[in-house]
Parts: sequence; C-alpha cells; structure tokens
Amino acid sequence: MSEELRKPLYIVGAADLGTNAESLDNNLTRVFKVAATWGAVCLIDEADVFLEERSLQFIERNAMVAVFLRQLDPSTHRYFRGILLLTTNRVRVFDEALQSRIHISIRYSDLTPEVRRQIWLAFLRKVNGDVSNGGVTEEELAELGEKDVNGRQIKNVVKMAGALAAEEFTQRIKLAENTKLANDVIMPVEKEGESTPSDPKNS
Repeated sequence: MSEELRKPLYIVGAADLGTNAESLDNNLTRVFKVAATWGAVCLIDEADVFLEERSLQFIERNAMVAVFLRQLDPSTHRYFRGILLLTTNRVRVFDEALQSRIHISIRYSDLTPEVRRQIWLAFLRKVNGDVSNGGVTEEELAELGEKDVNGRQIKNVVKMAGALAAEEFTQRIKLAENTKLANDVIMPVEKEGESTPSDPKNS
C-alpha cells in the first residue's frame, strides 16, 4: 500500500508502545505525530492487546483499550487522520466499540507450505547473506515449509538460530537448529499464549 501511494511506511511494534495506559497514551501520541509529519502509512504490528474486548478481570488492559479507542476517536484533537493499519490474529475477541472505528478488514488465509517455504527462504537469506538458498538445501526448505507456523514465528526462529550460529562462530544456520527451536521453544510458548490470554500487566 505504501509503495502504491508513494508514502513512507512507519512500522511500530505493540511492545514499543508500552505496557500500561499512561505510556501507551504518550507513545501513541508521539507515533501519530511523527506519522502525520512524514505523511506516512502507520502500521502497528501485533496490536492484539489494544483491541481485545474489555473484561472485569483485566483492569489494566481495559485502560489500555480505552486509551487506544480515544486516540482513534475523530472528535478528539489527537485523532490521526492518516492511514493506520493494525495486524492481529485475535479478531474473534475484538472490543465492540473498536469495530465502528475500522473502515476495512482484510482476512489472510492460513499459509500454504509453498508460501511458508518462501518466507523461510527470505528470512534465512537475510541472515546468511549471499549463501545459496540461505544456507539450506531444497529438501530442508521443503521440510520447513511443512511446519504449521506463521510468518512471525518463522522470523523469531531464524533470529534465535542466527544468534546461536553467531555464538558458535559459524555462518550457516542449519535445519536442526531451526526445527529444534521451533518445536522446543517457540511453538509451546505460542500455543500456551493462544489458549490462555493474559493481562499485559502480568506479562
């Protein structure tokens, strides 16, 4: 979208916006001001915690959702008048008040093995530079593509494997390192997080 509109893309991770209502309010104001100054398309990645339906159990999260809603209210002076993109994988728990503030919703289907293979290859090439196929064989790429993971998980696995490879003074990220990290570290954490949403105050 930013390329088509010839506008800069300003990407912000949810973790960069703070873990309480006050820091979120201040950081959102700053981010929107910068995006407006640049005339940029603003993307908030993994915005789940700011979009979830409010509940009596999580007071701090409720306050953060309220801040986010206020920042998206056209009647306020802080309202960002540019293009704002939000990514989330928890559409089913959207706060009802937020739905009226979203103009377009785009759903992406689950990744196919071939698409996952291409994502693995792209991230491996970033880490391994000019090494052919990112340092793995076609058979290894095909095996990685069969794993039921998303793009964010792939990025995290490659990042962790790259750190391990750097510590061992080797430039090649091997399949064994990737699969072990995916199976033993990232996937159990991801599954636990999906089944039991937590209050950001306790994270």
